[in-house]
Amino acid sequence: MKPYHLIVSGYSSFDHMLKLLSPAVVGKTSLIANSSCSKTFWGGCSVNIAVALSRLGLKVLTVLRVGDDFESSGFKTFLQEEGISLDAITHIPDETNPRSFLLQDPEGEHITTFYPGAMDERYFSPYPDAWFENSEAALMTVASYKDNLEFLQKVRKYRIPLFFGMKGDFSAFPPDMLEEIFRESAILFMNRTESEQLVELMGLNSIEDVFSIGKAEVLVITLGSEGSRYIARDGSSEQVPAVKIEKVVDTTGGGDGFISGFLYGYFTGLSYKECCQYGSLVSSFVLEAEGCTTNLPDLGQLLKRKQERG
Repeated sequence: MKPYHLIVSGYSSFDHMLKLLSPAVVGKTSLIANSSCSKTFWGGCSVNIAVALSRLGLKVLTVLRVGDDFESSGFKTFLQEEGISLDAITHIPDETNPRSFLLQDPEGEHITTFYPGAMDERYFSPYPDAWFENSEAALMTVASYKDNLEFLQKVRKYRIPLFFGMKGDFSAFPPDMLEEIFRESAILFMNRTESEQLVELMGLNSIEDVFSIGKAEVLVITLGSEGSRYIARDGSSEQVPAVKIEKVVDTTGGGDGFISGFLYGYFTGLSYKECCQYGSLVSSFVLEAEGCTTNLPDLGQLLKRKQERG
């Protein structure tokens, strides 16, 4: 067995959450509702998923570039305490870690601003082969174009299964590359809007046509409060309800939580339906607190909620 269940690519981020009492309008001041607006929450798709899977007992290798504030910010200590390997982390001198400022309007919609910092593609350097030789599978999330291309090439070289968390970022995933990724991926995660974009972009008649052009075992489409749907290569498909929670505090990172729960189920040999159920369970914890990694469960907490809520 290889040392890591999964190698994960994608931006890290020091997240700042700003909840606005009125819409942001040029020339006007919007008051911020949350006193936590100055607090840093550790995040980024790759970090969210790595922490979630680590808490559930899986070994994850996260490909990151970090700045001079890696240690002073407490980010290094956070990763170490979460059991995240530092073996695929590269330091970029005279630069800072990426930062996001997420603005939530009164209707709950988000505007995201992002400074890539050390993860900018101008700091890209080729990845060591050992990272991929030591990993059973790979998950690609949003990173720079150069990082995405390198990640895809290494996955192909070492013939390890690729999982893909699609995002509507066409600078990171130009149409030609997106088609290559879809041809290579064994599991594809997307939301309803992204699935519609994909059908149009690739000239498909329906999302199921993806099976005719690549290696996909299963497509997983998240549907918000309606749950999720899996569509398997063998033609099986089912919509799986979402886990009900009393109060949604923050939806940021909910999709990453779903991917994490699904992959936990996948690595432990569960059915696609059960994987979707675990995805919804992990996501429910994320939605209950501010910050993408703040409220992620350990395995005991996850199984307790599964027993309580089915």
